[in-house]
Amino acid sequence: MAAALITANIIVSNFALFTKRYETAADNAPDVRIVFASDLHIGETGISPERIANKIKKDEPDIICLAGDIFSGGGDALRETFDFLTALADIAPVYFSLGNHELDMIKGGYDGLIDDIEKVGVTVLNDEYRDIIINGAALRIGGMLDDVFHFYYTKKAFAESPRADFLRRFSDTELYTVMLCHRSDSYNNYKNLGVKIAELIG
Repeated sequence: MAAALITANIIVSNFALFTKRYETAADNAPDVRIVFASDLHIGETGISPERIANKIKKDEPDIICLAGDIFSGGGDALRETFDFLTALADIAPVYFSLGNHELDMIKGGYDGLIDDIEKVGVTVLNDEYRDIIINGAALRIGGMLDDVFHFYYTKKAFAESPRADFLRRFSDTELYTVMLCHRSDSYNNYKNLGVKIAELIG
């Protein structure tokens, strides 16, 4: 009987906090509970980051996966976001892939953003992956900020790109694969360019 991989998906609007639960099974799936969240935009919504962290804690995740746009800007929002990440790191291992908001912050001069995220105990995966052991089982988790224009690659240009090299290395495994991708819908289009798509995408 295949092990179940349970995912709780946290959805935030300006007025309400929702949770969707999914169960998936595969021959190589570890028995792991994952919380996925993205686009929290801490500081922009009417939902307090403390409330989100408490909701995640109640779900008792084995790992927490954040797929970008957790940050919304500087000042109080920046402080609140780092406090939020610190709280999550006290709950379970946290893996973070960049979104366009984080990328804009880096382009805007915040060169140390990734280092500062990792200083609070969060692992940033930016075209990187880790092989991890959870509940005695192994899985591979990767992260990327997908670019919406990837489908304009020619096959030759894509084959020679750093992105293709990362995806080939990521998919070269028998482990169950999890990909954090801010634009997860467009990530699926890489299969048209000969890339093996992850078994779970968030």
